[in-house]
Amino acid sequence: RIPIFVVGIYAGYVTQNHKEIVFKKWIYLLLLVILSIGLYLAYLYNFTSFKIFVTQGNTFLAPFLIAISLPFLLAKLLDILERRVLPLEKIINVTLSFFGAISLELYCFQDWFEKSIPYLQYFGFSDIAINFLLLLITIATAWVFSKLAKLFLQEIPEKIESRKKNEKVT
Repeated sequence: RIPIFVVGIYAGYVTQNHKEIVFKKWIYLLLLVILSIGLYLAYLYNFTSFKIFVTQGNTFLAPFLIAISLPFLLAKLLDILERRVLPLEKIINVTLSFFGAISLELYCFQDWFEKSIPYLQYFGFSDIAINFLLLLITIATAWVFSKLAKLFLQEIPEKIESRKKNEKVT
């Protein structure tokens, strides 16, 4: 996770400073190859007994390759869609904004709800049903928690401001 975090910090720095990362076409082809390798390794790790770099309970190389290449390829795809398919732009922006606003909550709750998988399997739920159910529950819980956190966090500055005014009066 640390290499991905460092790349994310750099991407945030570039975005915050209004710089642009411009790739030539061959870089996108290389990113597509890297993504393909990452997806293939993920398949091997999850559906066969293949192992290369194994960290505690999970793989390293496949998620790293996917996380390094996929964001740049998705950004390019969204850029192309924005330029060529205008009505789709609003749908994409609203959807990505929604999930971006609750991404931390999604990350936290998915790990928590993941522990219920063996219980759901015990009661006969199929893998597809479990994935769909947990996806819906995770999104709903993350959204509700996000709204509650915003309400709570909005009250804190108001209370601080109210206390400051009360102290000035006395």
